[in-house]
Formats: sequence, C-alpha cells, structure tokens
Amino acid sequence: MKRTALVTGGTGFVGSHLIEALTEAGWIVRALVRRPDKLRWLEGLPAEIIKGDVQNPDSLPEALQGVEVVIHCAALTKANTRSEYMQANAYGTRTLLHSSIQAGVRRFVYCSSQAAAGTGTLTQPRVEEDTPEPLTDYGASKLVGEIEVQKAADNIEWIILRPPALFGPRDEQFLPLFRGIKKIHRYPVFGSEERFYSWIYVRDLVSALRITSETDVGLRQVYFVAHETPSTWQEMSQIAGELLNINVRPLPSIPLWLLKGVARICEMGARVRGKAALFNRQKLTEIAEPGWVVNSEKITRELGFRCQFNLREALAETIEWYEGQGWL
Repeated sequence: MKRTALVTGGTGFVGSHLIEALTEAGWIVRALVRRPDKLRWLEGLPAEIIKGDVQNPDSLPEALQGVEVVIHCAALTKANTRSEYMQANAYGTRTLLHSSIQAGVRRFVYCSSQAAAGTGTLTQPRVEEDTPEPLTDYGASKLVGEIEVQKAADNIEWIILRPPALFGPRDEQFLPLFRGIKKIHRYPVFGSEERFYSWIYVRDLVSALRITSETDVGLRQVYFVAHETPSTWQEMSQIAGELLNINVRPLPSIPLWLLKGVARICEMGARVRGKAALFNRQKLTEIAEPGWVVNSEKITRELGFRCQFNLREALAETIEWYEGQGWL
C-alpha cells in the first residue's frame, strides 16, 4: 500500500525537492500551496496541488483527508516584525498540527532550523540537549513551533529536524555569493575572525526528511541534521571559484560597525517599500557570532543517517544548476 504525505511549502526550495524525491519513491503526495500559479518546480510531477495556508484552518481539512504523514517545510524566512514571524512560523505550525490531529494523521515531521537552537563553535558545537538560545525573531518563532509540536506528544507521532546553513539548486539565499564570485572574482569577509559553519546540501536534507517520515524508531525526538565537517565562508568561496575556473580573492574585511549602519539603511528602505529587508540588524547579529556549528551524531546513532555529499560535490551540482538556469 502506498504511503500518503502532505508537504507544506511545496513550491519552495526544500519542499519542491522533497516532493520530487517522495513521488520518485512511490509516495502519494499532496502539496499545500498558497499560490497555485507558482508551480514552476512541480511541473510534471504526479503530486496533487491543494490551495491552502497553514494559518487558515478552514483550508486544511481537504488537504489532510486520508494523509498518513505531514511534512511541514513551509516557513517565513524574511519579515520586518516579530509578530509576522510568530504568526506564520509558530501559530501556523500550531494550526496545522491541531488540524492534523483532528484528521487522524499518524506522524508530523517538522523542518525547523538551527536558528531555533542557537550558535556553536568547533570546540563546543551545539547539541540537542543544550537549552535553546535563539538570537533572532525568526529563530524564536521556529522554537515556539517546536514547542507546539512537542506539546502534542500524546496525540501524534512527531520528529523535529534542525538543519543549519542550507544550499543547493533552486536556492536563492546563497545566490549572491556565487554571483559575486562569477562576476567580480571576489567574496565578502565580515569581521576579522575565521568563523566555522555547519551546513547541509538540500538533497541530504530531503533524504533525512524522508527517513524521518518512514522510520519506526527515533520518534518524538529533535535532531540536528548536518554534514559532519563544518566549513568556513572562505573555504566555500575558494571551492566555488575553483569549480568556476576563477581565482577568487576576499574583498577587504568589512567592519561590523559599518555593517550595522548598512543594516539600518536596509531596514528603513524596506519599510518604505513595504517589503521585508534582505539584510537587517538581526542578520548582522548572526554574522557577528563566532560560529554556527552543530553536532549531528545523534541522528547518525539513532536513525543511521549520514550526509552523502561532501562540500565540493554539493557546490558542483549547485553551480552547474545555476549556470544551466542562467542565474549566474
């Protein structure tokens, strides 16, 4: 008997890759989307498109009917106020969760973020047992979403994944870095310290989401999911340059005090335009931290999951896709 899943955020970066993988594996998949007119990554896939919004409970019963597993990938990643983040990421998760319980869904997989947990360094990476310390409104909203999921422990199976920095084909967050390398042969340096970051390639995250949707162990647990070897911004840039046959060099180091001024200007401009700022003081807070490193041994030990793509392989596939789409 085929398994049935509802994927939220199906038109987005992670959700579209996940739907592609699940349908290839024989799952019956529904995609909950707010904008059915924006299905470019889902075209040709045998997925049922349901118009709805996790913040609107009236739009969910049809999408949840007969569903075995809900995989919640939808999230608001850019906003101007804390309340916007909370409404979408925290209360939206609660609404979807309660509707899932009412519909008799067996399992709820929540794609959270390292931002919900906080920072870590090479010498003291963040682990699941650490008390969460989100630094931003986005991170706080994802943490509240996690808490809502955990509160439902008696009513539904659940698993929470916390990916760190994420990239791959279709991603637009890291696109400016690759464009800068391609066009001006430079990459930015923030501050003076060498900072290490955990990361994960989108295809590895999708594999982890599929495993947590199918497993019979590790239920009602929180897992970091990341490549076992953290990297620096400089290392990523140098490898990308090699793949593009470009000799890349760092831009002059940008002092954090100057970035703070830039962040304020970006925030003011965003308010005038009525849009979320791409760069703001909360983003700067994240940049200023000494590292964003996690220990993902728990998911390897308990579920047998390990990332399959090293940094060079992941960057090579990403860059090849960007160039094929004309994004660079």
